[in-house]
Amino acid sequence: MSETVLVVLITSMGGTFLTVLGAIIQQIMAAKNQILEHKKTQVAAEETRHENQVGFNDLKAIFVIQEKIIDLILCDRLRYLLKSYQDKTEVAYADKEIIVEMYAVYQQRGHNGTIKTMFEIFDKLPVR
Repeated sequence: MSETVLVVLITSMGGTFLTVLGAIIQQIMAAKNQILEHKKTQVAAEETRHENQVGFNDLKAIFVIQEKIIDLILCDRLRYLLKSYQDKTEVAYADKEIIVEMYAVYQQRGHNGTIKTMFEIFDKLPVR
């Protein structure tokens, strides 16, 4: 039986007791509706929080991918530059400065592979 029908039925019977009982039932139903609305709000807030968390996880994944791409580009460029100096007998000051700086970043990012050997040979070249 719906709440409205119940309230109308009780209040139509007459008498103060029934009127008070009808008012109490109306208040209970109003409180029930408030609780339901509050639960809906909580569910919506939880869904939003979950969506934000998913968005944050997506951003973290993108950041990791970007970092890997940066590492690949740095390694590739450094390897290319160092190879270009393999057969040379000297290096321009500006080139050496940039390559040394790139190598420092390479090491800071935790790399220490074959480029290290190439850099050690490069680093011995005199500056012109």
